[in-house]
Amino acid sequence: MVGKASSFVDPQAERWPRQSPMYLAGPARVGTDGGLERKIGCDKTIPTCKNCTRTNRTCEAYGLKLSWPDKIDRRRKPFQHGTTSNHDESTLSCTRRSKFSPIYLINTGVRDVQLSNCFVHSHTRESVMLKLSLPPLAKQLPMRRVSDGEEALLSYYEAKLARFITTLDDAENGFRHEIIPMAIAHDSHASQSLKAAILGLCAFHLGYQEDALRYKARALHSLKLSLRAETSDLMSAQVAACMMLCVYGVFDSSDGHWAVHLHGARSIAEKSNRRTILSPFLRSWLLYHEVLSQFSTSRADGDIHPIPQSGKPKTVIIGSLGCSEELMELVACINSITYTNPGQEYIETVRLRLANLSQVLQVKEDHHHLASSPIIDRHRIQQTADFYHIAALIYFHHHVQRLTSKHPSIKALVQSALMLISQLGICTSPWPLFVVACEVTEDAERLQILETFAGMERHRRIGNIAVTRMLVETLWKQQDLSDDDLVRTNLDWKAIVDLETMIPSFI
Repeated sequence: MVGKASSFVDPQAERWPRQSPMYLAGPARVGTDGGLERKIGCDKTIPTCKNCTRTNRTCEAYGLKLSWPDKIDRRRKPFQHGTTSNHDESTLSCTRRSKFSPIYLINTGVRDVQLSNCFVHSHTRESVMLKLSLPPLAKQLPMRRVSDGEEALLSYYEAKLARFITTLDDAENGFRHEIIPMAIAHDSHASQSLKAAILGLCAFHLGYQEDALRYKARALHSLKLSLRAETSDLMSAQVAACMMLCVYGVFDSSDGHWAVHLHGARSIAEKSNRRTILSPFLRSWLLYHEVLSQFSTSRADGDIHPIPQSGKPKTVIIGSLGCSEELMELVACINSITYTNPGQEYIETVRLRLANLSQVLQVKEDHHHLASSPIIDRHRIQQTADFYHIAALIYFHHHVQRLTSKHPSIKALVQSALMLISQLGICTSPWPLFVVACEVTEDAERLQILETFAGMERHRRIGNIAVTRMLVETLWKQQDLSDDDLVRTNLDWKAIVDLETMIPSFI
């Protein structure tokens, strides 16, 4: 007997050292007619024993086996890649990654294959049943109560969330300088509703789900009492309360009512235009949510969005938008082109305005809170605005000009966007990231997108990020399952979502 490869010990051969490798190929037996068989020791080469290959014999091994050694010693040493041949080593090296880089797996299931078949055979009824719907997502933290009181939550909002949901935290940050006084300076039902919505949002972001639901219920009750009064001087607080509840629905992806609260804010704002004027901050906040809501729901209000006026005020980057007001209104114009037929002149005007767009950053220092104000990263703010601009150009090329992902114009824009993403570090803008993710075609590009989503989920902890990533992965799987290049490049993400039960938020 030359050697022993099996992990089973022969009582008659205890003089041989026992081995328990991670993977075993077993012994190969070779014998002559009528003679005793002779064992050839396994050299532990994966997947084929080289001793049998060298002697041109059929390996009668046990096959691959798994073992979980309970102790790391010379007898139970795990399998190492160093024991493989040069050919195997070259194959394994292609799949190795840095120990600091995670591996992302996108699993394609039966439901994905069935949905792909529906696109091929145009089974409309079956495809509706297979489209993505919004399940209640499991909470990452246990249900618990707030113990430090409302003051701690308001402090968390002022120090964290009010600076967290805007790209520009200066003297015109309305989330701090307008929303907080509106919530605590008055004792009206509208102010109480806004305050409760803020407390609920902070409690949810900190992981106190039970208190978050309690504050949310209080906000809805106070808002209901406020709407009965119909006092014109409270309409700004009512709009702000609805918008804060909308943000709560974005943070809690299992809520599913962000679009309802947005509709309520829009309805109140339409009444306020006849009685009182909303502040520029509230108007831009409402504009951002309305435009991206139209992008998500595939429904417009029936009116063609007017071409934005040109001028310096429209080109200034606004923190609550992440870009200029002109760019956000041009995205609204693209929504109108997608859902209506405004005419070729309108389309050409939008194209020229997008191509010649410039965005200007103006920072107004907060002199009253210089000690608590963070250092403003002007370069990052400008890059985020450029990221929105690139996404708007991709949106126009794909949905208006019907260019595919393989078109040189879109490929160049995607590469520019990926370069910006790598420079930003932690991305703060789901909408442009989603637009770019729908157009990537290479595995390396997909990996960068997935790593960006992972960073957003770790550092921002907002529920709509996980939903957006799920949409992107589902779209990629449908593209991979399609054997028709035309279907693959023209597949719209809205075709895989049941918008009656799931309205994704890219805010």
